[in-house]
Amino acid sequence: IVHRIRNLQFEPSAITKLSTCMSSCRVAVARGDGSVELVDPEQKLRTLAKIPGLRNREIDGLAWLRDNTTTNNNNNKNNAVSNGKESLIGASRDGTIFHLDFNKLSQKNDFNVGGGAVLDVETISKRGSSRQLVATACEDGTIRILEYTPEESVSIFVQVSSLTTGGSVLSIAWNETRQMLVAGVSDGTIRTFHCTSFEKQAWTPKIRITVENYGKRTPTRVWSLLALDDGTIVSGDSLGHVQFWDGDVGTLFK
Repeated sequence: IVHRIRNLQFEPSAITKLSTCMSSCRVAVARGDGSVELVDPEQKLRTLAKIPGLRNREIDGLAWLRDNTTTNNNNNKNNAVSNGKESLIGASRDGTIFHLDFNKLSQKNDFNVGGGAVLDVETISKRGSSRQLVATACEDGTIRILEYTPEESVSIFVQVSSLTTGGSVLSIAWNETRQMLVAGVSDGTIRTFHCTSFEKQAWTPKIRITVENYGKRTPTRVWSLLALDDGTIVSGDSLGHVQFWDGDVGTLFK
């Protein structure tokens, strides 16, 4: 029996975050219902796996952790989901970060960061170092840097450093070449920090950029950031602007 249905309107849940795994060319897609999908752009965005969402938990940040002690090979793309050398970390406004396991299709190893809502998460890395660090953008105005230690049954996060911005941190970006961390703060500023010692986790604040609010009563919110190798900072804000900044002196390119 074939039934024809004319009134079915499928509305997919909104996409809230994207994160690309460069070693395997896979993309993690977080949706408004809290679910996370793993898709393959080389197979016309075919969904390889989907982790269902949890009640009252939206995914506000995604970051891939790679095993710096291994080199990429062709086997990464041949595996159905993951070769076990890459880990996806999620962050939520409930104040936790957690491991997203596409093999078991589950969220596990919840860790309370202790800085209020976590609005973004980013991987901190350095070539030649085996340390796996995660930076979290916290509601209390701090960027808390945690060291990630994968174990057989549980993954452990330990805080190793903390940076203060003065306002809720909405977005962060890391550039490995320049060892520079960029933060978008709720007071309408973009702030940069340089890592002077990766092993000791010593940081130096550099510049502060104020984003124009064009006469509005509330500061402009910087919701998305990208730090390029030449020092350029790309920002996307609540006014719908995409702007390019000189990361050395803080001037606006365009």
